[in-house]
Amino acid sequence: MFAVAAATAAGWLLLFLILLALPPAAQLRRDERAAQGIEPPAVVSLLAGRLERDGFGVTLADLAARGWFRLSGTPGPAGPAGPVMCPVMCTVPAETPAEPLTPYERRVMAHVARRAGVRGEVPAPALSDSFEGGETAFMKAFREEVTADAEQRGLRRPRLSGRRIGLLCLLLLVPAGAAALALDAAHQRYPLAWPGVAWFVLCMITIGVGASRRSSAAGQEVLERWHAAADAVRRSGPGYAGDARTGAYSAALGRAPGAVAAFAATGKDLVWSSYRGSWQQLPVETHGGSWPVAIVALLAIIFGPMAYIGGVIWLFAAGLGWVGERVLELTAAAVLLGVAIWAARRMVPRFAEFDGQVIRQTFIEHDDDPDEYRVVVDDGVGATAWDLKVPAGAWRLLTPGTFVHARVNLHNREVSIDPVEPPAVARPLADVAAEQERAVAGSRLPDPGVLVTADEAAEVLRRPVQGRHVDGPASRAMIWQPSGAAQPILRIEVRPTGPRVPADARPVPGVGGGYLLGQSAVFYAVSCTATIGIHGAGQTADEASLIRLLSLVAARLPGLVSWRG
Repeated sequence: MFAVAAATAAGWLLLFLILLALPPAAQLRRDERAAQGIEPPAVVSLLAGRLERDGFGVTLADLAARGWFRLSGTPGPAGPAGPVMCPVMCTVPAETPAEPLTPYERRVMAHVARRAGVRGEVPAPALSDSFEGGETAFMKAFREEVTADAEQRGLRRPRLSGRRIGLLCLLLLVPAGAAALALDAAHQRYPLAWPGVAWFVLCMITIGVGASRRSSAAGQEVLERWHAAADAVRRSGPGYAGDARTGAYSAALGRAPGAVAAFAATGKDLVWSSYRGSWQQLPVETHGGSWPVAIVALLAIIFGPMAYIGGVIWLFAAGLGWVGERVLELTAAAVLLGVAIWAARRMVPRFAEFDGQVIRQTFIEHDDDPDEYRVVVDDGVGATAWDLKVPAGAWRLLTPGTFVHARVNLHNREVSIDPVEPPAVARPLADVAAEQERAVAGSRLPDPGVLVTADEAAEVLRRPVQGRHVDGPASRAMIWQPSGAAQPILRIEVRPTGPRVPADARPVPGVGGGYLLGQSAVFYAVSCTATIGIHGAGQTADEASLIRLLSLVAARLPGLVSWRG
């Protein structure tokens, strides 16, 4: 029976490998095949396995070739620390192309718009820094959008279809059952345990491998076509560069790294800023020393007290007690002086107060300690940029380019920082930036149907209700109304944080951030605003109902906003 189990297991493994190698049974529809030349370079970099390394750079190079911005100048010599002293400049033209952008291209152009600002120009290396929400989150969203585009074009597919995964898991019961029978015949204890565990593990492996993605036949054709195009350019000689977009596609294949060299980042310890009237690089302040200094300090902490105590004992043992007494007196005086200085600094701290501009957002995730939210701010005066740790709620409002007023406690680095003016964008790209902002805001807004449930809406409207979502470009709304009736209507709408509280709004006692405004109730959270309105309800639309619903929203909305982050 063991031979049967081994034979069926070998047959299952062979079938698994065959199904991995064979294309899916269903052929791609004609509309799933990508037409020649329309796939962006970022998709080509994904097919070539270089998306994480080159996807962002080739997208910038391609957008420049298509006229969304112009590249001018050549990189100058490197300075002593390595950064480019005379970078290539990216200039936004007065008129941009009238062509649609993919979601990830729109994301990149919105980033260009914010970095270029009202001047409409930005150094090319500066585009590889100062991402809204931090580099990690920006690049993660960028790669997800590129992957979704490739799959929509039919250029990527799962390694195994759902039917094949189900078939393999079902057939895996044959060797598992044979092994269980063999163990039972051999009078082994728990004959079902090991085969059951093996079946479960192999099913998980099958599902994991099958759900992973690979290039489809159409994707392989696209990859081969662009490799052939790059070969044609190379055979044509050094004087031929193909059309304006060829360099970006060659870079996506890893065959023309020079096409994206202008966009290479200059390092984490340097940041580009235009706050001082012109673009320049600033070093970011550091709070720690080098590792040799840290090792010396650690050794001093460990062995310093031992050496001190040993030295004092030796002085008394050698008949130099008067010297030992003076050493102890000086030590006590130094300790008292240090404590006095520490207490004075705690009681009368020194502050630095300044206006500046946020030029970088960073997020540091920790496994055990709380996560760190940091911003880099240029105050326009100092030799270095401030690196400040801020609360999570404030961090989300401090996108790069935001003008701020900050007050820093120089003793413990506690920060009070308030946005003063939102980031400016290059005027020709204002529509692109606004469209991206609406898309991001819509994806981050919480579901208003969770803020007020159907049972709670029925209690207010005094009858069973049914709901429907109404989502706009920059809002999400839930409309509750009685089943089979048009009125009354309870509407809960969530928008990104808008203007300040109107002068005629009335604060609701006990609900911080809650106001009554006409026939509606409004709650202002950290990054969004919820509005509650009851229409066509007659006497049921009283203030008590609005205040009760406002209390529910005030208790739930901050948690949902924090969770969505």
